[in-house]
Amino acid sequence: MPPGTGDIQITVCQEVKLDGAVIVTTPQRLAFVDVIKGIQMFNDLRVRILGVVENMAYHECPRCKNHDEVFGRGYIHMLVEQFGIKNSVQIPLNGEISKFSDLGSPVVLTLPPQHTVVRAYTQLANKILVDVEKPYQIPNVYYDQQSKKVIVETEQARREINPYELRAKCKCAGCIDEFTGQQLLRPEKVPQDVHPVRV
Repeated sequence: MPPGTGDIQITVCQEVKLDGAVIVTTPQRLAFVDVIKGIQMFNDLRVRILGVVENMAYHECPRCKNHDEVFGRGYIHMLVEQFGIKNSVQIPLNGEISKFSDLGSPVVLTLPPQHTVVRAYTQLANKILVDVEKPYQIPNVYYDQQSKKVIVETEQARREINPYELRAKCKCAGCIDEFTGQQLLRPEKVPQDVHPVRV
């Protein structure tokens, strides 16, 4: 869905039971910023992220097979790292995708199975199908005043996390430069008695 207010996405998530969402992006910085907002919205609505697709990630020369990042290096690796998204794929800039899409014929049904684009889509789809079949439980997360720990509980496990360690390792846009991955937060500036005011 295109970026915007998010009203349509929120309504869909509230009215339709979703197994998950696949995030689609392009290599540009602005797209990366919009994708982060989308991921945060899905997290707030408790919709799991099943994968991420980076369209127009590179151009592959048909003769020498060299990859040229026409729009610069994308941020898919940062999405995978920051949000723990397991399934990701980069789709090359390829004229056949738009040609067959305009004709109403999906490339995965039109191009041969060994084609780069078909292989990429097929691999991602197979991984997502496996993940959709796995039970998904949203953990219960809260701050325990008595132990002064952040508690993360599932049916299978319970984990206690020191709030200082949690804050010092934060990967939000205020603590990590979204574009370079450089840490902005200085852990020595974080008070040892820091604690969450809400979870």
